Amino acid sequence: MIDVDDVAPAGRTMPWDDQGTALSGEVASADEALEQAGLAGWGLTKAPIYARASSQDEADRRKLVLVPGKYAVVRATDGVPLGVVGAAYRVVSNEEAFEWADALAGAHGFGYRRAGQTTGGARVWMLMETPFRIVFPDGTTAQQYLLLWNRHDGSGAVRAVITNIRISCLNKLPLALKRATASVSIRHTVSAEDKLAEAGRVLGRAQTAAEDAGLIARELISRKFSDRDWQRLVDKLVPVPATAEAGSAATARAEEKIATLNRLYYGPEGAEIVGTTWGALNAMAAWDSHHSIARNTSKHSEGENLFLRRVDGVGLADRALPLLLGRAA
Repeated sequence: MIDVDDVAPAGRTMPWDDQGTALSGEVASADEALEQAGLAGWGLTKAPIYARASSQDEADRRKLVLVPGKYAVVRATDGVPLGVVGAAYRVVSNEEAFEWADALAGAHGFGYRRAGQTTGGARVWMLMETPFRIVFPDGTTAQQYLLLWNRHDGSGAVRAVITNIRISCLNKLPLALKRATASVSIRHTVSAEDKLAEAGRVLGRAQTAAEDAGLIARELISRKFSDRDWQRLVDKLVPVPATAEAGSAATARAEEKIATLNRLYYGPEGAEIVGTTWGALNAMAAWDSHHSIARNTSKHSEGENLFLRRVDGVGLADRALPLLLGRAA
């Protein structure tokens, strides 16, 4: 859910607005998108890792000892190590990781929209707009996007994650919807035929995900959700610390979060869907998009943490969805 024309509350920006580079013009290829975003030509290599010897002898302490079986993935353009990997790890450049997607852009109506990096370049991403939209019972729609990932730290393969955006500011479709069946691991291929096969596999999954998301949304919006059901869901997802003293910081944060969720669920923006499982899910999604707080950490900026929290699926909406689907089953 990145760089879309969804509307944030007055005075607030979407958490991903400052992430990556918005691509200008009609971008014809992944290589062109990477070039615009400063993600091309990194010249990645695997370099051996050495550690300084631990010894009481000063001469020995100056020695460097090879760390067996461990390598650093190094970016040649600035010499920065992006991650530590094993001997079997094969470096996949950003160009190699995303070139298969050109078949989608060329023949199937997908378009490159944004690209960026997190964790100092250890994770590189690219956003494509798909030709599919989700249609809801009220006639409004959601645009579907394809988020492509490449990792240089050994934490996972190249992946394509399908996500959806509600264009109006009401009743936003959470990134959580159909996440499990809309994430595709991309096989590294060499031949043009294999690249077309990978593109076809993602194309089919994207179309199916759009259809499934619409069906689930219609199911959720048709199911009644009482005030008691809502209270139980909130208690499950935002428990007030039982052992904390009244007035403690932890208790105050939980109570403030619950009060905000109640406003989102019962407030005017959700008036048409309050009392449904769909309304409950949208209240959680609104919290994730506009009220969730992230902080600067040693690895990521505040903006990166918000971005990663949304795309990695650890928000309230992601945790609420299986509970609500279980009720609707």
